[in-house]
Amino acid sequence: MPTAEDRFPLPRYPWPCTPHPDTEAFAQFEVDWLDEAFTFLPEGSIPTYQAGFYSLSASHIRPYGSFDRVKPSVRYMVYGTILDDYYEFADRDETEKAADRLFYLFLGAAPIAQDNGLLRICARAAQELTALMPLDFMVRHAASMRDYVRCGPGRESVYRRARVFPSVEECIAIRKLSIGVQPVLELGEVVMKRPLTPELVRHPLITRMGSLIAAMAAYQNDLFTWPREITLIEQGEVMNTVLCVRHQWGLTLEQAHHYILERNQQAIEEFEYLKNNLPDFGADTELVREYITLISYIPNGWTAWYAQTKRYQSGGHPDVDWLVTDSESPSLDTSDSGGG
Repeated sequence: MPTAEDRFPLPRYPWPCTPHPDTEAFAQFEVDWLDEAFTFLPEGSIPTYQAGFYSLSASHIRPYGSFDRVKPSVRYMVYGTILDDYYEFADRDETEKAADRLFYLFLGAAPIAQDNGLLRICARAAQELTALMPLDFMVRHAASMRDYVRCGPGRESVYRRARVFPSVEECIAIRKLSIGVQPVLELGEVVMKRPLTPELVRHPLITRMGSLIAAMAAYQNDLFTWPREITLIEQGEVMNTVLCVRHQWGLTLEQAHHYILERNQQAIEEFEYLKNNLPDFGADTELVREYITLISYIPNGWTAWYAQTKRYQSGGHPDVDWLVTDSESPSLDTSDSGGG
């Protein structure tokens, strides 16, 4: 008789990654930072986030780089996750305001009285990143942070609040943004000798390969997490591509799982082909190869994280009742936060 693993296999990727040698130090940094800087979060949520081991999702995709240059990736995995949790049920206007504020904060704007504690965390992270990276990088990273919140949680919240599934293709398009991969791709440049030039950033091959990694990350997450999310559809968990396919096309769970698994495999094969047939970028060829190699670590690195995180286990995810679901939900306070 087929086992659950036979019926619902999980994706495999051909690009292995050795974890960073300071993985344990990053894990301790994450625990300490959450304890010290996130005191504005609702009671009981800090241990929940600490059990998510988000630092591992950074240290398993950054096999090299100094502690200070990998640290922005660790920070993003923490505050990026909390941004998603906080705004995934938020009113669209509130999400738009937060997205715009993120853009200006990452460009160096000072926090204002109306900024909540989470936005102040992001402002401090932006200051740290600005000390490491040139202005042109910060401009595009600021735009990516804005678009992540606006087009990710901001678009998901429309369907989550209505408890309605989007179309399959819209769900896939939103998930490629809401998985938050674009900032992750860019933060890989922090460990490189120099970031990509504006011309390389706009190159259609490089943008396509980044899009493929985002698609893989979205499919991967949904294939790992639908067993939890299927129990929460009535609470608004309608933004999973497997569950969306099942609902919209009337498929069985097994058929829907294999459809998304096949979409993931197509992305793997296209990325592998492009990776093995990169054109000559002249003096930037080695830089591009390093970048492509770095982003290729994401799928396997996150597979290792899924195997260790408690985020998708019982009690491992923040309860919906403290998220922004209505006017009575608690707000993050506006105290100065973000040390560590």
